[in-house]
Amino acid sequence: MVTVTRLMGLVCLVPARPIPEMFALSRKYAAATAEAERASYIVAGEAMLTHFHGMTYHAHYILGSASLLISSILMLRSSKFGRATAYVGMVTNIVVFGLYVPQVGIWISMLSVVGYLIWYILIARKLIQLGWGGPQKEGI
Repeated sequence: MVTVTRLMGLVCLVPARPIPEMFALSRKYAAATAEAERASYIVAGEAMLTHFHGMTYHAHYILGSASLLISSILMLRSSKFGRATAYVGMVTNIVVFGLYVPQVGIWISMLSVVGYLIWYILIARKLIQLGWGGPQKEGI
Protein backbone atom coordinates (compact mmCIF):
# COMPACT_ATOMS: atom_id res chain seq x y z
CA MET A 1 0.00 0.00 0.00
CA VAL A 2 2.82 2.40 0.87
CA THR A 3 4.61 1.67 -2.41
CA VAL A 4 1.47 2.21 -4.46
CA THR A 5 0.70 5.47 -2.65
CA ARG A 6 4.26 6.71 -3.14
CA LEU A 7 4.27 5.76 -6.83
CA MET A 8 0.95 7.55 -7.33
CA GLY A 9 2.46 10.64 -5.72
CA LEU A 10 5.49 10.45 -8.00
CA VAL A 11 3.32 9.99 -11.08
CA CYS A 12 1.46 13.16 -10.10
CA LEU A 13 4.74 15.05 -9.77
CA VAL A 14 5.86 14.49 -13.36
CA PRO A 15 3.13 16.53 -15.06
CA ALA A 16 3.20 19.12 -12.27
CA ARG A 17 6.80 20.15 -13.03
CA PRO A 18 6.88 22.42 -16.09
CA ILE A 19 10.68 22.59 -16.27
CA PRO A 20 11.20 21.75 -20.00
CA GLU A 21 8.33 24.04 -20.96
CA MET A 22 9.79 26.91 -18.93
CA PHE A 23 13.17 26.48 -20.61
CA ALA A 24 11.52 26.52 -24.03
CA LEU A 25 9.58 29.67 -23.14
CA SER A 26 12.77 31.25 -21.81
CA ARG A 27 14.61 30.61 -25.07
CA LYS A 28 11.70 32.02 -27.08
CA TYR A 29 11.52 35.07 -24.81
CA ALA A 30 15.23 35.72 -25.27
CA ALA A 31 14.89 35.40 -29.05
CA ALA A 32 11.81 37.64 -29.29
CA THR A 33 12.30 41.01 -30.93
CA ALA A 34 8.95 42.69 -30.32
CA GLU A 35 7.74 43.75 -26.88
CA ALA A 36 4.29 42.22 -27.54
CA GLU A 37 5.91 38.88 -28.33
CA ARG A 38 7.90 39.01 -25.08
CA ALA A 39 4.74 39.85 -23.14
CA SER A 40 3.01 36.78 -24.57
CA TYR A 41 5.87 34.56 -23.37
CA ILE A 42 5.66 36.11 -19.91
CA VAL A 43 1.93 35.36 -19.78
CA ALA A 44 2.60 31.79 -20.94
CA GLY A 45 5.23 31.41 -18.19
CA GLU A 46 2.80 32.67 -15.56
CA ALA A 47 0.25 30.11 -16.77
CA MET A 48 2.86 27.36 -16.42
CA LEU A 49 3.60 28.43 -12.85
CA THR A 50 -0.11 28.38 -12.05
CA HIS A 51 -0.25 24.84 -13.41
CA PHE A 52 2.72 23.92 -11.21
CA HIS A 53 0.81 24.92 -8.08
CA GLY A 54 -2.31 23.13 -9.23
CA MET A 55 -4.08 19.89 -8.42
CA THR A 56 -1.35 17.47 -9.51
CA TYR A 57 1.27 19.16 -7.34
CA HIS A 58 -0.97 18.97 -4.28
CA ALA A 59 -1.87 15.35 -5.05
CA HIS A 60 1.86 14.57 -5.17
CA TYR A 61 2.45 16.49 -1.94
CA ILE A 62 -0.34 14.76 -0.01
CA LEU A 63 0.21 11.24 -1.36
CA GLY A 64 3.98 11.44 -0.95
CA SER A 65 3.77 12.76 2.59
CA ALA A 66 1.11 10.22 3.54
CA SER A 67 3.21 7.34 2.22
CA LEU A 68 6.25 8.53 4.19
CA LEU A 69 4.09 8.90 7.30
CA ILE A 70 2.88 5.32 6.89
CA SER A 71 6.49 4.20 6.39
CA SER A 72 7.43 5.91 9.65
CA ILE A 73 4.60 4.17 11.48
CA LEU A 74 5.76 0.84 10.05
CA MET A 75 9.27 1.56 11.32
CA LEU A 76 7.86 1.48 14.85
CA ARG A 77 6.81 -2.12 14.29
CA SER A 78 10.16 -3.07 12.76
CA SER A 79 13.02 -4.46 14.79
CA LYS A 80 15.50 -3.00 12.30
CA PHE A 81 14.77 0.69 12.82
CA GLY A 82 14.72 2.26 16.25
CA ARG A 83 11.98 4.27 17.85
CA ALA A 84 13.89 7.53 17.40
CA THR A 85 13.99 7.07 13.62
CA ALA A 86 10.29 6.24 13.52
CA TYR A 87 9.26 9.19 15.70
CA VAL A 88 11.41 11.69 13.79
CA GLY A 89 9.79 10.46 10.58
CA MET A 90 6.29 10.64 12.03
CA VAL A 91 6.70 14.16 13.40
CA THR A 92 8.36 15.37 10.20
CA ASN A 93 5.66 13.94 7.96
CA ILE A 94 2.92 15.46 10.12
CA VAL A 95 4.63 18.87 10.07
CA VAL A 96 4.67 18.70 6.26
CA PHE A 97 0.90 19.08 6.27
CA GLY A 98 1.41 22.48 7.89
CA LEU A 99 1.51 23.78 4.30
CA TYR A 100 -2.25 23.93 4.46
CA VAL A 101 -2.40 26.25 7.49
CA PRO A 102 -3.44 29.70 6.21
CA GLN A 103 -0.83 32.49 6.13
CA VAL A 104 1.95 30.62 7.97
CA GLY A 105 1.70 27.26 6.24
CA ILE A 106 4.74 27.65 4.04
CA TRP A 107 6.90 28.43 7.07
CA ILE A 108 5.56 25.45 9.00
CA SER A 109 6.18 23.24 5.99
CA MET A 110 9.73 24.53 5.67
CA LEU A 111 10.45 23.28 9.21
CA SER A 112 10.00 19.78 7.87
CA VAL A 113 13.22 20.16 5.87
CA VAL A 114 15.23 19.96 9.10
CA GLY A 115 13.25 16.91 10.16
CA TYR A 116 13.78 15.23 6.79
CA LEU A 117 17.52 15.87 7.02
CA ILE A 118 17.69 14.20 10.44
CA TRP A 119 15.36 11.37 9.39
CA TYR A 120 17.25 10.56 6.20
CA ILE A 121 20.58 10.56 8.08
CA LEU A 122 19.15 8.13 10.65
CA ILE A 123 17.78 5.89 7.90
CA ALA A 124 21.01 6.02 5.89
CA ARG A 125 23.07 5.20 8.97
CA LYS A 126 20.92 2.18 9.74
CA LEU A 127 20.91 0.95 6.14
CA ILE A 128 24.70 1.23 5.99
CA GLN A 129 24.96 -0.75 9.23
CA LEU A 130 22.63 -3.40 7.85
CA GLY A 131 24.50 -3.53 4.55
CA TRP A 132 27.92 -3.90 6.13
CA GLY A 133 26.70 -6.32 8.76
CA GLY A 134 27.73 -3.90 11.48
CA PRO A 135 26.30 -3.59 14.96
CA GLN A 136 22.57 -4.07 15.05
CA LYS A 137 21.83 -1.65 17.90
CA GLU A 138 18.21 -0.95 18.60
CA GLY A 139 17.03 2.66 18.97
CA ILE A 140 18.92 4.14 16.07
